Amino acid sequence: MAALLLSVGSALSPAAGESTFANFALYTEQDGLSTRRIRSVVTDHEGFVWVGTMAGLNRLDGERVEMLRHDPTDPNSLPADYINALAVGEDGTLWVGTAAGLALLRPGALEFEVLKPITSGLPDAVVGAILPTERGAWVGFWHAGLFFVPSDGSAVTRIVSPGTILSDQSDLTAIAETDDGYLWLGGNESGLIRAKITPGSDVFEAELIGGPSEDVISLLVDSEGTLWVGHWLGPICRIPPGTKEPSCLDKPSKPITVRRFGELQRGGVLAAHDDGLYLIGGVGEASETPSVVPLAAPGLPDGVWDIGVESSGRTWMALSTKGLLRAEPPHPGIRRRVAPSDLEDRTVYGVFSEPGALWVSTEGGLWEFGGERPPRKHSPKPIGGGAALPGEVISSVMRDSAGLWVGVFEHGPHVVGDGAAQAVPVAPGEEGAFPDRTVFETKKAQDGSTWFATGKGLARRRAGQMVFDRFASGTRPSAADERWEDVVFGLAFTPEGQVITATEYGVSVLDPDTGESRRFLYDPGSATGNYVTSVASDSRGAIWATSWQGLYRIEPETGGVRHYGREEGLPSATLFGVLVDREDRIWFSSTDAVSVLDQATGSITTFAAEAGIPPGSFDMYAHHLSESGEVFFGGPGGVFEFDPQEVRPPVAIPALLTGVRVMDTPVEVSELTSLRHDENFVSFDFARPSFQDPRRNRYRYRLSGVDPDWREAPYGRATASYSDLRPGRYIFRLSTNRPEGGWTEPRSISLYIIPPWYRTPAAYLFGIAALVTGLVGLLWLRYRVLLDRQRAASEARFSERLSLARDMHDTLLQDFAANIFHTEAALKTLRSAPAKAGELLETTIVQSQRALADARRTILMQREPEEAWLPSRWQEAFAGAAAEFDARDIHFCQRVGKDLHCFPAPVCEEIVRIGTEALRNARAHSGASIVVVSLERSRGGLLLSVKDNGRGFEVGKTYKGRLGLVGMRERTTLIGGQLSILTQSGKGTKILLDVPRRRGGFASHLSRTQPASQSRSNR
Repeated sequence: MAALLLSVGSALSPAAGESTFANFALYTEQDGLSTRRIRSVVTDHEGFVWVGTMAGLNRLDGERVEMLRHDPTDPNSLPADYINALAVGEDGTLWVGTAAGLALLRPGALEFEVLKPITSGLPDAVVGAILPTERGAWVGFWHAGLFFVPSDGSAVTRIVSPGTILSDQSDLTAIAETDDGYLWLGGNESGLIRAKITPGSDVFEAELIGGPSEDVISLLVDSEGTLWVGHWLGPICRIPPGTKEPSCLDKPSKPITVRRFGELQRGGVLAAHDDGLYLIGGVGEASETPSVVPLAAPGLPDGVWDIGVESSGRTWMALSTKGLLRAEPPHPGIRRRVAPSDLEDRTVYGVFSEPGALWVSTEGGLWEFGGERPPRKHSPKPIGGGAALPGEVISSVMRDSAGLWVGVFEHGPHVVGDGAAQAVPVAPGEEGAFPDRTVFETKKAQDGSTWFATGKGLARRRAGQMVFDRFASGTRPSAADERWEDVVFGLAFTPEGQVITATEYGVSVLDPDTGESRRFLYDPGSATGNYVTSVASDSRGAIWATSWQGLYRIEPETGGVRHYGREEGLPSATLFGVLVDREDRIWFSSTDAVSVLDQATGSITTFAAEAGIPPGSFDMYAHHLSESGEVFFGGPGGVFEFDPQEVRPPVAIPALLTGVRVMDTPVEVSELTSLRHDENFVSFDFARPSFQDPRRNRYRYRLSGVDPDWREAPYGRATASYSDLRPGRYIFRLSTNRPEGGWTEPRSISLYIIPPWYRTPAAYLFGIAALVTGLVGLLWLRYRVLLDRQRAASEARFSERLSLARDMHDTLLQDFAANIFHTEAALKTLRSAPAKAGELLETTIVQSQRALADARRTILMQREPEEAWLPSRWQEAFAGAAAEFDARDIHFCQRVGKDLHCFPAPVCEEIVRIGTEALRNARAHSGASIVVVSLERSRGGLLLSVKDNGRGFEVGKTYKGRLGLVGMRERTTLIGGQLSILTQSGKGTKILLDVPRRRGGFASHLSRTQPASQSRSNR
């Protein structure tokens, strides 16, 4: 946003214009405005400028223009695009009056609070005037009367209705309140009304104040309590405090329509009318009949509909058809002494001040300003009794005892006095003659001699003589080679009287007594660094030189050089004139500004547009320090004058946050304290409402936790964006540059991104607890696994032992017992019945072979558990059973059924072992005479039955200590069968084994014994 900056020019009256405004800037659509048809303007508490147009509301912040318009789909947008009235409340609320109602914008809010006619009680009419108060605002409508609107927008009260003291067609366009509590109303066809109104009450006292017109358009109560009244095509009137009768000014002589009044802080009241501006009164003016001066400015004549005056004196003017006009007041210490229009818009080359006169040399002649007389021009065509000079380009001016020395370009020096000019002969080759026809600067030394900086070195005129001594500057790379020109642009003197020269080859210090010189700042490899434009010396003898590469400080005694550039705070690297004031402060000019270096603090302060200095005001040669200590700088912008003791640095305007966007969506600053973890893209827009020269605005910002150091942003790029921000707390700090150098105190904005639930402290504690629990669980599980493994191993060993015990009991032990029995019997009958003993020994051998075969079979079954044919195994196992029973006189009978199922060999072996144990028990313990065994196919598998007619037994008592029955049940469990023992004392015993047909090996379930009604046990 760079508006067209325009200087005051000669159109403003010297009596009022120059003391009122220093320069203007005109804003149009090219600067971002929605239209150049402006109706209202106001500045809020933060410095933002709000502009009401016929095409929406605009906000200026120094960087950009934001447009706000009516959106039919958004109930929180403006009621209409025609903005007729604006006002800012004490709390910073912006009151916006449109053609379709009222809207409020709270500080920092993104949406308007629209007071709709249907729900708020306000009329659907054009808002004509707004006057904020501590509790709300008085709002006047066209054709609808006066309302009081509280700050919260509730309980709207109509105070004055049309048809009462107001006419039915009255448009309220002005509201003011005086210190005595009276409310003053102005509108068309109703005159001026004074009322005593209590907010919230329909009772009020009102009276019509007579005046020159019934159409009152504008009202203003100034700082002294005077009420100013503007009419439609009428005079300007005022009502002193405590009175009610208006007194009208006799000027302007013609009737005018005053749209708005504005009071200037430095004195005077501005009256905006349909053709421009009037300044009533002025700076320091106190009169019963104040002056009324028309002011001209860019964009005028045009209707001025509104005026906004800031505390600094900056004034904003809403032009009816040509845009927004900004007028800057002059700096309190720096003033433009001579405007370009006073010099026929010619560039200034030299300035010389003396009591009663100011001499200005330009490219269009020599001008003399002084006293009450009009300016005089000395040139080939003199004006006002000026002297005739041979040329228009005047390069220098200075007075000594001989008169006023004027350097006329290509015509040599002239002495001007009494309306005539005397030429000084120029003869470069003659001794005592002036060496060149071009004089760039003339100065007087402490000893009374006068020195000239010329195109061919230095020239000195001794006091009281018209003879000139010529000196070479001592800076030429080759003094003997005439191709190297000896041009001296400027000169100065050290406290010891030595002469300092500024040339395109650096700086030299000349001793006039010896003619010797020393050179500084010469760099053969530099194209511009040697180009020195001006020199000066401070009280300590240090040399200060301006150049095309900045400012230099030279110590002649040591040769030390210090450079100052942009990094040290210079506004530009190209500098023109340098002066040292009485406090040893260094003043120097650049194209757009005047700067000062305070040697005590090292700070550099720049005065530019904010001091009333338009861009492009200065150039080489035009700088002067008067004998009274005043500083003059000149150039294309005229001549500026100031007393260094009165100049104060401009106020540092802080940077403001103009907008915040999260995921490219605008949000309020308060929302930054609770962002979700996925809202990690944040942008900050900022600006500094410094409108004089926003191009000089610089910003620096830093986001804690992200930026290791400050980051800088120039004008036009006032945005900081951050993406992929991690959850946590951040602080965004923003600062801007100070006019005197350095940075303002940073402003801080807090930002907090809430972590996801799994990254909260509670989640971390839960995770730690879960981890600890999991580790404990894993340890416990591992402990259980190890314990189960140990238990399984122990059970396997125990089961192996049981199996071994069963096998030993059912096979080896029985066979060993039988062998012992037969061997003992053979020993007893060996002598008496050798044949019988032999049979017994043969039986022992057969049984041993069978025991060995059983052992081998058991081992083979463990290694290769294949299916076996049960009947064949049964026949093999019980081949000698009948003989054993016969030996005990027991009748033995066995039946083996057909189509028996095949079982795995281990199962067959268990069935055989169970049957073997049952037959052995019947043979040894039952006392039976008949034993019957059957092996038959059942519905689900196999049924084994062993029955005897013996004595029987009690099952519960017999189990204890009897390994045979225990082994039978264990074997039955291993093969998944069911063992039933049916017995009764004296009635024999029947053992039933039911084995189901199951693929996949042994069953793993257990069965338990349950006694039946007849001592029956099932498993």
